[in-house]
Amino acid sequence: MLFPIECQDISKHYTQNDRPVLNHVDLSISAGQWLVLTGRSGVGKTSLLHIIGLLSLPSSGVICVGGKPVTSISSAHLRRQYYAHILQDYTLVPHLTVFDNIVLPTLYRKQAGEQLIESTLLFKQFNIDTLQHRYPDELSGGQRQRVAIARALLSNPKVLIADEPTSALDSASEQVVLEQFEQLRQRGVAIIMVSHHTEQLPKCATIYALS
Repeated sequence: MLFPIECQDISKHYTQNDRPVLNHVDLSISAGQWLVLTGRSGVGKTSLLHIIGLLSLPSSGVICVGGKPVTSISSAHLRRQYYAHILQDYTLVPHLTVFDNIVLPTLYRKQAGEQLIESTLLFKQFNIDTLQHRYPDELSGGQRQRVAIARALLSNPKVLIADEPTSALDSASEQVVLEQFEQLRQRGVAIIMVSHHTEQLPKCATIYALS
């Protein structure tokens, strides 16, 4: 059982005497929920996103997945099997082509065969079908972002973690991404994203403002 994902009294600081970036956060996320973290720069949106996404552990408090506290060992397994991440640095593997970057997560989950047809559709939807044999350093920022999004969608996650996923996209590409996210949500995928712009988000999205 993967849900709920619960942050229980979460705090985060990066040095021992530093003021916490996050301070006693309680939050619960269910299947099919679209949660949007907002707030001014520096309030801990990305820090909270990384904790929910099991990329880091809190300084204090507990994050639970399916009622079980997450440890450094269990976080790696859960992240590999159930999570997909779209981060601001895109985390593309520089020595792999666009095609190999996109299908790489499916190899870890033994999904490669069943996902090849879907990958063809994603290449066309995100207008990256002509980029398949290029390498990340040959792409623009917007192209890298579209590749990172396609990779995350193809991995068929249960939890999608996205940090400003449409920041480098034009309005048409942004709409395609949001429509894809909504299709995932309707299939029960939990979407947790950071965004400064909430005007284009669907009404089903839950806004969580940090201050």
